[in-house]
Amino acid sequence: MEEKINRYLAPYHWAIEGFYLRRYERPVKLILNQFNNNDVVLDAGSGDGRLTAMIAGRVKKIIGMDNQKLPLEFARIIFNELKIKNAEFKIGDILNLSKFKDKSFDKITCFDVIEHVPREKAEEAVKHFSRMLKENGKLYLTTPNRDELSGRIFGHKIEDKHYYEYNVRELVNMFKPYFKNLKVNGYYIQLIPKAGRYPDVFPFKTLFNFLIEAGLNRPEWCYGVLIQGEKKQ
Repeated sequence: MEEKINRYLAPYHWAIEGFYLRRYERPVKLILNQFNNNDVVLDAGSGDGRLTAMIAGRVKKIIGMDNQKLPLEFARIIFNELKIKNAEFKIGDILNLSKFKDKSFDKITCFDVIEHVPREKAEEAVKHFSRMLKENGKLYLTTPNRDELSGRIFGHKIEDKHYYEYNVRELVNMFKPYFKNLKVNGYYIQLIPKAGRYPDVFPFKTLFNFLIEAGLNRPEWCYGVLIQGEKKQ
């Protein structure tokens, strides 16, 4: 089976600027206040560690895991330069999580990874995340929304590097057997696909900044969704 992943030739997430950086960071900023300095965290599918770094400053320890060696090497170099000492990076795959013991983590994050996993195997990963969390532990997961607003208008095309893109209902149904107190938020209501440079050009900049935040309570319209839940006992 063809592997559908983000190929890394450089630590490209660290070069994102302007609107795209604000959109990229939005889900993490929504949850940052839920982390504390006693937390041990797994960032599953951490890539080059751009979002891992945002969380590292809030927690006791964070492990970034990815199934590609190159982005982990980039992350180690960058974290060393930034003098971030409480992060560790390990090779691993969300489809093979047996290396992690039960109840190992207070929180697990998984940003834009589940869409790179065959649909029939995705729920198994969510089940393992639950197993790996301590009592009352939380999972935070983001993924593109197949039913986002611009796709309804112009037609939605699933990216070639994705196996499957979920809608809100499908995500909730996948989480329900393993997590409680589910909460789903959206980030960025996309009106026009491939907006190019417009988001950082006045007067469009104000509009696009508004659209990043406007979807908070309308995830079914949004380009991407954040789902969070607490482990069931």
